[in-house]
Amino acid sequence: RSWRALRRAAEHLPASYADLACEVLARYGERTYWPRTWIANHIFFHEAGGYGKDEFSNPVAHSNDLLKHRAYPDLWKRTPRPLFSLLEKARSDRPRQFAADALKADFRASLREVEPAWVVRLVDVHSRPVDALIVWILSNVPRFEQSAFRSLGLHEAVLKLFDSPSDEARAYAAGYARTHARDLPVDELIRLADNDNAAVRKLAADLLGARDPRAEVGLEAWGRLLNTRHGSKLAGEVISKHFSAKELTPDWFQSHLFTDNRE
Repeated sequence: RSWRALRRAAEHLPASYADLACEVLARYGERTYWPRTWIANHIFFHEAGGYGKDEFSNPVAHSNDLLKHRAYPDLWKRTPRPLFSLLEKARSDRPRQFAADALKADFRASLREVEPAWVVRLVDVHSRPVDALIVWILSNVPRFEQSAFRSLGLHEAVLKLFDSPSDEARAYAAGYARTHARDLPVDELIRLADNDNAAVRKLAADLLGARDPRAEVGLEAWGRLLNTRHGSKLAGEVISKHFSAKELTPDWFQSHLFTDNRE
């Protein structure tokens, strides 16, 4: 019934089709098994055919190209408004990916007009395709010069990308911080030194290395890094080089010997 309602919207109220389709897509949860969905697969792959009255069995339903066979492609190109809304309202990444791909394919001019406050809101969605779109916007909109991020209110939002599900976004944040956020607090650098992303870890190691290991970082911070997966080697090298038996007391060893970190 829902798919018939979407078809009626497309045939009789074409301006409403994209709005209604996005409202439906926004309801799918992250645990959805997409190849078995009925309405979503029609929205994404209707033009590919290969479906019956009970199931959508076309192999294309496993594809990550969500635009090539989408239903009523011309109706999606009328306005970006439903797609902008879907980025924020969707409960799962596949509809967000669809919205991001459609915006870049059909509405690049609209993306170049977005406001910084909207980008800040998108960062809080914490989604891989959304964060990748953010990086695209920040890299392609001329007025979003990195040197202006603080005045535009984007500085803190970009730093949140250190924890993005997108490796591309994490690397972008690291590149930005290397020039524009070298004053990151020691506690944050210790945390970032254990990041899963190599570019973020390299940034943290370089910024820590630029500070006095004793006066500006301190043994306590290096000790915390020693007990991490990715930062243990760096911390061990610094502690061995810059700290002596005066600081490495029996109490210090006792506090670090019985941890869960095998390193």
